[in-house]
Amino acid sequence: MRAARVPLTYDEAASYIRYIDTNVPSVFDTTAWSIFNFEVATNHFVNTLLTKACVAVAGNSELALRIANLIAYTMFLVFSVVILQR
Repeated sequence: MRAARVPLTYDEAASYIRYIDTNVPSVFDTTAWSIFNFEVATNHFVNTLLTKACVAVAGNSELALRIANLIAYTMFLVFSVVILQR
């Protein structure tokens, strides 16, 4: 519920502007190859790739930007339970 209702944080917005939607005019040097720019700590490569794929499929909503993280969190919870059961 929180992922759908809370506005983007600074880091999420910076990642979106720099790496996800590179067509938006920006003060940053954004191109289609910006995803390979590791000068800024907000580029978590795998997260950026998955988020870019989710945006391509689901659109530019805040929830769509967070789908990859929600899936990763679900996997974390499932594997945490599996490890704790041992």
